[in-house]
Amino acid sequence: MEVIGFDLVDVTPVIRIVVIYRPPYYDTSAKNLVNKWIEFFTEYVTSCGKQHMLVDNLKLPHIDCGHLTCPPQYVHSTVFDFIIKHGFSQFVTFCTRQENIRDVILCDDDLLITRVAPHPSVGHSDHIVVEFEISVDLCQSCSPAIDCTVPKYHWSKTNFDAMSAYLTSVDWATLYSTNPCAGTLWSVFCQVLSTAINLFVPCTSPVPHTTNTFCKKKHSVPKNMRKCEVRRRKLWRKLRSSPNDIALQIRYQEC
Repeated sequence: MEVIGFDLVDVTPVIRIVVIYRPPYYDTSAKNLVNKWIEFFTEYVTSCGKQHMLVDNLKLPHIDCGHLTCPPQYVHSTVFDFIIKHGFSQFVTFCTRQENIRDVILCDDDLLITRVAPHPSVGHSDHIVVEFEISVDLCQSCSPAIDCTVPKYHWSKTNFDAMSAYLTSVDWATLYSTNPCAGTLWSVFCQVLSTAINLFVPCTSPVPHTTNTFCKKKHSVPKNMRKCEVRRRKLWRKLRSSPNDIALQIRYQEC
């Protein structure tokens, strides 16, 4: 069994998507593997404050979540019990390989997934692509705004000799005695340093940058590849209507 998971963190609600592949076996090793899988996910979904999506190729075509039925086979019934117990819904309602639903999308929030649709398979795969959309809110950026009024100082061109002479000429004893409060003393000290920097460090005013939002978007896919994709989609639609057409199958595989 192969499992890959990732989080969508800049959205509300936070979503964890787990992609699962299970080999098509039902022997003792398959039973032990599915037991470990169920134990892990049972602990996980009950202790993690996220919404969960399980995108699975579990090789369990006889589980019917629509009618809440499954055959009396251990692997099928164990996974089926997990789905029902933890409130997952199955959103794929069309066949994904031949006449079977082999690829499923399970989610514990019925309002999270808004659309599921079939698409042509990738390469020579015998499974079709399942495309889905989710409904989330994007989180607002918490990064502070950049102050465009702050000048840019050229520290490498500083006149350190003149700055040192200026700071030496300051009557620090009088400054300390006339500002006994720590807060006031710190403010006066910062003012002296700021004056020295402005006098002896060259600076330039920032220039606001403009972005051309009307630039033409370039396609990342070559034109000939886009044409091939269009032809493949047309053949795929015909093949969905006539799945037993040998000529269409050959043309689709050659495209």
